[in-house]
Formats: sequence, C-alpha cells, structure tokens
Amino acid sequence: MNTLYVLYDAECAFCARCREWLENEPAFVSLEFIPRQSPQAACRFPGIEPWLASGELVVVSDEGAVYCGPEAFILCLYALMDFREWSERLACPALRPFARQIFDFITNNRHAFAHVFVRYTDDQLAGVLRSTPPPVCGKGLAGCALTTGRRLIA
Repeated sequence: MNTLYVLYDAECAFCARCREWLENEPAFVSLEFIPRQSPQAACRFPGIEPWLASGELVVVSDEGAVYCGPEAFILCLYALMDFREWSERLACPALRPFARQIFDFITNNRHAFAHVFVRYTDDQLAGVLRSTPPPVCGKGLAGCALTTGRRLIA
C-alpha cells in the first residue's frame, strides 16, 4: 500500500481542519484528499456511492480496499509516522469498541467542533484547553465505566 485516498466532507470546517492536520504530519503512506461531494470521487471510484451515503469518513487504498468510519480513521492514523502505534492499539479487539465510540462522538459533533476550530487559532485553542479542568465522573475515577459496563479501574 503506497497511497490512501481520503474522501472527506469539504463543506465541513472541522473535516477541512483535520485534512490540514493530516497533510502536515510526516507519513509512511501517501495521503491524497478528495472531497466526497466532488464529481472526481464518483468518477475515480465507481460504485463508492453506498459508502459515501453513510456520511462517515471513507478511505480507499491504492489496492482498491474501502474503509469506512472508525476503520478509515484508524487507517489514516496508521499512515502517519507519529501515530502508527496508536492505530495498532485502537485496531486491537479490546480497544475497537472504544475507537468506535470516539469516532461516533467526533462524527456526530463535528459541526459543533468546526465552530470552535474556526473561532480560535491553534495557540488560543491550546490556552482554552489548558485552562479547562478535565471532566470528573460523579463517583470519581473508580466509578467510570465503558458503555459495556466494565470498569476501567477495578
């Protein structure tokens, strides 16, 4: 695999910002970005429409494999030099449901995230995040659980 074609929502500011981030990261695998709304997407990948209809991130390898949603997200991380280890961890069976939850949360809230990313520069956003205390579960860390009901810490 030498190239991944990332079909992203060019009308979403958050997706465009993610594209910029991916483009600026050193990569093992070349990433080529194609707006999902463009005629180029359907022309270049005949039959891709069912995957695009999902509204999720879609990645196509130069070998013709299609990845959608969290799998596409994990594959993008796999392409990056500094995030390959994370992709391998998120792809393991124990963390795969967590990867799905993260991806679904980001996907379902991407328009809200877009407003934050458009409003602040990187330095301003970093300052806001540094000054915001982390969320705390009602029962403390020992009471936190995944949606499966298993405790993170026994």
